[in-house]
Amino acid sequence: MSFRFPRWGRKKSKSKEASAKYQPEGGVPRAPPSAPGRTYSTGSADYHQTQQSWQASGAAPAASAAPASAASANRGAPLPFSHPLYAMDSEGMIHLKATGKGLDDSDLAVHQDEIINTVVKYVQDSMRKELGFREVFIPANSAPEAPVKANVFVSRNLESCKKLLVFVAVSRGLYPGLWSRGLVLHAGVKSGSMLEYFRKAIDEGYGVIVANPNKNVIVMRDGKQRLQIPGSSSPEEHMDSLWDSYVARSSARRVYFLGYSYGGVLIKYLLQSRGDQLMRRNGAIALIESSHRIEDGDSQSVKSILAHRTMYWESNDLPFQTKLDGDAPHRTGCTCLSAGRPPRAHANHYYVTAFCINKIQDALFRFLDTRDATTYVAGEKPVPEPPASAPAYIGNGAATGAPQLQRQESTRREANNSKMGTSEKHCNLCLFHFTLFDRRHHCRMCHRAVCNACSRDRLFLPGSSTAQRVCTECATEGPRGNNNNNSNNSNGNQVSSQAPPAYPRMNRTASDAVATTNSSTDMSQARNRSDTQMSNQGRSESNAQPPGNSKLSVEDFDLLKVIGKGAFGKVMLVRKKVPDGSTTPNAIYAMKVLKKASVFAKNQVEHTKSERRILRDIDHPFVVRLRYAFQNEDKLYLVMDYYNGGSLFFHLRKSRKFSEKRARFYAAQLLMSMSHLHELNIAYRDLKLENILMDDKGFIALTDFGLSKENVDVPDGAKTFCGTAEYIAPELLKGLPYGKAVDWWGFGTLLYEMMTGQTPFFDRNRKRMFHNILHRDVVFTQAFSEDAKDLLTGLLRRDPAKRLGSGPSGVQEIMDHPFFASIDFDKLLKREVEPPFKPVVNSEADTGNVANIFTREMARDSPVTQELGATHRAQAHFDGFTYMPGNEHLN
Repeated sequence: MSFRFPRWGRKKSKSKEASAKYQPEGGVPRAPPSAPGRTYSTGSADYHQTQQSWQASGAAPAASAAPASAASANRGAPLPFSHPLYAMDSEGMIHLKATGKGLDDSDLAVHQDEIINTVVKYVQDSMRKELGFREVFIPANSAPEAPVKANVFVSRNLESCKKLLVFVAVSRGLYPGLWSRGLVLHAGVKSGSMLEYFRKAIDEGYGVIVANPNKNVIVMRDGKQRLQIPGSSSPEEHMDSLWDSYVARSSARRVYFLGYSYGGVLIKYLLQSRGDQLMRRNGAIALIESSHRIEDGDSQSVKSILAHRTMYWESNDLPFQTKLDGDAPHRTGCTCLSAGRPPRAHANHYYVTAFCINKIQDALFRFLDTRDATTYVAGEKPVPEPPASAPAYIGNGAATGAPQLQRQESTRREANNSKMGTSEKHCNLCLFHFTLFDRRHHCRMCHRAVCNACSRDRLFLPGSSTAQRVCTECATEGPRGNNNNNSNNSNGNQVSSQAPPAYPRMNRTASDAVATTNSSTDMSQARNRSDTQMSNQGRSESNAQPPGNSKLSVEDFDLLKVIGKGAFGKVMLVRKKVPDGSTTPNAIYAMKVLKKASVFAKNQVEHTKSERRILRDIDHPFVVRLRYAFQNEDKLYLVMDYYNGGSLFFHLRKSRKFSEKRARFYAAQLLMSMSHLHELNIAYRDLKLENILMDDKGFIALTDFGLSKENVDVPDGAKTFCGTAEYIAPELLKGLPYGKAVDWWGFGTLLYEMMTGQTPFFDRNRKRMFHNILHRDVVFTQAFSEDAKDLLTGLLRRDPAKRLGSGPSGVQEIMDHPFFASIDFDKLLKREVEPPFKPVVNSEADTGNVANIFTREMARDSPVTQELGATHRAQAHFDGFTYMPGNEHLN
């Protein structure tokens, strides 16, 4: 098994004044002489002398005379944070000394590396001086002055401890003692470092080893020669060496692991590599937002350890410590628990991750002490989150003060699950093995695999406009876990608790009786209504016309110019007419016209209906908004905001290629829009420059959802082959089922195109281009920075499971990448960032940024030349299509 993580790291300085002969990629870098306004931190060297006696022999460090508990008793005042420009407050947040202002884009652009170096020095000095850690090396017989080695930290009680905890976090450019560089910069040192966990572990009597799988090579001073580290040339080799040199030699009876993000992948690798040795000493494994996946080729012992001795936490809308069902346990093979969400709705992704790491600390160590997943879950109680108005606090579960829910008796469903985990080979209710003629289905509420006989019920779920397949248990008892979220009042009616709903509702501009069940409607009411009743009610409501409103038609708009053409129709610039005497200005819009005959002929009815629903439901700064929708006998009309800045395709053809700064600005906005879609389980599937529009300020917006698919909530939730040839992901070309990961492949392809002017696998021969997508390596020119190369390497991984953005934290994996370190996503979302380019726009209806091949065509509502067939004529009316603000049910 081979694992390669994205090469996340900042490009090293090539200053001629550097005094060091090499520049390591892990540990604390050697520092050149300081320059005005810039400082460089170096690691303390005094501890080397105390280690030479045992490092030369290659053995693990001897036990210190002081026990581990003494480190806790002797902890003094916190060490100083030494930087001439920046200071750290009591919560670990870094700010300017002079003004007290937090870090912003300019600080990160200029001082990011030196801030990280200062943080690393502070954290590792705290580990050595406060907690009694020692620095050891791989290879184990390396002298302190040896240039080619990887540093590892161990606690002083390594030789005498009875239980040993190994910390594993993986990310290029990461140093021992940190969870994430991005967390340090955006959520503070307290949340971004492992110090609090180290203190807790030592207080609990654990010996500690801090792995450093990120350090695999040494870069020489010229920046060209890269020397592989013996015993640590890859993350897997590092873990093997760590086990052989230090873990296996310790006296601990039990060995525990704590993995974060990609660290879970390496822990799973070690289970395979050192399975027999580890089984004899296995304590337990705790994983936080892990990226590992259970695979068919994994040994039975690995699957057993993951199933019974491993606990996995991830951020989730469900209450803290609620057991998760569906994709998470199926993907990881572990018992999965919710880490909850921050109490404030506007928290950014760094805050969410920091909240998760800090909140689960006490719960995690309770699990390590219990060691058995089933026993642990039985003894834990889900804790509801405080209301959104409560003060935001990043702390552990015990500090939240939230009242705990009383545990209820296990249902029949939970009893079945305790006997047998979820399976994809047989129905999880009746145990019927799937066949070619009785295929596997997935319940849209609990996500378990079920047979056709056990999934005949249909319910209208929040966020979906059609009845969804659910299993008989969910149809009878509601979504799994909801029993703990409701209590009965004296009348026997259900009363909702403080816990958030398991299925968050899409953002909407008005209520939609067809698309969703009202949030106040009891689940039993939805179950009691048959599909026929729901359908009939939807039709009657959609055909109702509130008084004072009339249907829209194309006659209500002045057709100005053609600004685009597609497979099913064209896009025109239009001006809405206003009644005589009205003071309302004549608004400018873009009208997309679709011919029904073409839609039916190309079997795009469901895609068209889906586009209408998505455009109406999505409300995001970087997604085009739908203003009106209507239809006549032959055509469909979608009226949207007009973006007079043109498309990115138009501007890239004029500029040939974008600078990295400009490409990063557009990519960051796309990240947020794609993240919003994915949160709603929408796969976009057609990311390309032509579908990205620009306004007159220079901000962009995503448009054209004709190929988007809703309800993609599992990695293999889609099968349709669709998209644009240059951007198609490898799994589609292989004919495999796929999920939202296809969008990250398209995102990487588009980012590469913005920086070079051409997609990475382009060939005029489509067959050769598809071959390139499946087999050829990405070629990087000198125009790409190291960060850009690392990001694109992660995005363009052919295995969707290992593709950047496909892990449990989703888009956060991409936002955390150093390529986006200079982006303040919160400010960008509020459009408070100055765009690097502003298009030339003379008026609201200006078409100067539209290709003249379109604008020179006459704008008219063309007559229909293709008649609908008799079969399609009966289906030609699209129920629920018409939309007006405040009046969604016109038809």
